[in-house]
Amino acid sequence: TSHLVRALPLPLADGGMVLPAYFELGVKYPVALRFDADGGFRGMVRMSRHRDLLQPTLLARGEAEWLALLRDNRADRKLRATVTHDGGRHWEDWPDPGPSNPDASVAGMALRPDLMLLAHNPHAESRAQLVLSQSRDGQLWTVLETLAQGAAGSEYSYPALAWADGSLWVSYTDQRQAIAWQRFIPMLAGKAP
Repeated sequence: TSHLVRALPLPLADGGMVLPAYFELGVKYPVALRFDADGGFRGMVRMSRHRDLLQPTLLARGEAEWLALLRDNRADRKLRATVTHDGGRHWEDWPDPGPSNPDASVAGMALRPDLMLLAHNPHAESRAQLVLSQSRDGQLWTVLETLAQGAAGSEYSYPALAWADGSLWVSYTDQRQAIAWQRFIPMLAGKAP
């Protein structure tokens, strides 16, 4: 069997965490792994009834309401979503958010319940552009910044986000040859987070 991790966990009020992971061996599907405050494994639940979804990234919309955005390798090349209202114990498929996705990993982060960020490749046919988008609800996404842009055949992929020292740090692979990064203080929705 093969369970893999790509994104950061979300903390639980009791000191534990939920770690997004995915199974990829013939079939692909996302799972949420639950751990207690001592790091003990407390269970696993499937995050979607669909197959071919992988590499979930979690965004907190509240203490127990989270959105998961997922890579999908089906032909229509769209980003997929699931939601939980009980801190990851149960998940339901959600209407697909707007962005196209070229079967590529994304990185998400919620700075506030109404301010979510997403680093992603916005075109269904290519990884030649990587952008940073924002959303208030997880459904409608607006591009804030182009992080990388290359010619046809270029690849900027596997982004990661971190918030530290009042700055957003974004890293990603550049042509699968190097790791690139950017640091900036975003002015999101007219005010700093």
